[in-house]
Amino acid sequence: MLLHKLLETYKPQRLHHARYVLVLNAEIVLHDLWGNVDYWEARRSMRFASELIEIAARFRAEFLNSSDQQDRTVRPTRWTDERAHRTARGGDYLCAHIRRADFLYGRDKTTPTIQSAALQIRAKLLELGLKTVFVASDCSRMEFYNLKNYLKRFRVVRFVPESYEQRHALKDGGIAIVDQIVCSHARYFIGTYESTFTYRIYEEREIIGFPKDLTFNTFCKSEKDMNCEKNTVWPIVYH
Repeated sequence: MLLHKLLETYKPQRLHHARYVLVLNAEIVLHDLWGNVDYWEARRSMRFASELIEIAARFRAEFLNSSDQQDRTVRPTRWTDERAHRTARGGDYLCAHIRRADFLYGRDKTTPTIQSAALQIRAKLLELGLKTVFVASDCSRMEFYNLKNYLKRFRVVRFVPESYEQRHALKDGGIAIVDQIVCSHARYFIGTYESTFTYRIYEEREIIGFPKDLTFNTFCKSEKDMNCEKNTVWPIVYH
């Protein structure tokens, strides 16, 4: 749909005049349509595989006492039946997307240390009266161990495949999607600056219907400077 809109824009003026359009990558299609009604219709039409949704639902129920019914996150079977609202509540947990790996080098000026991220999480958990944080991260085992030590008063949870067979079936991509689904149903979400993974969670939460202040939140480099530059807010729009 978005590609069709783009091609219509550059359609030849003369009937038999040929024109070639080179699309180097999928993001090019979004440049002129980002955040408008057409973009959001295309985005709402893209739903995760039912198998991954079921795995995330089992994990939420077992480890986070979370379900769509009690969290007010039930979605219509058909995306075309979705309507604008801001009534989603989410489960009794905070989700933190903590990007590591290449961000530690390429974006070191905006990426917090594990200790700083933990302090920012702790402050928000206390503010919200929550005791559990779900962590979506590409951090190492040692970094996750350190994060848990900084948050000893709280439950720190991450998704781990139930078996070797499930890990082999999901692979890294499937595990990442389960992380996104779980984060999309949290009471409060805080993500990484300029991370596309974070933005996909923002979008899911907008579609589900969370208040914007519970979604569009960003880690700062330091817990001592919470007035840092944040990710741009792209609220959902409907016809």
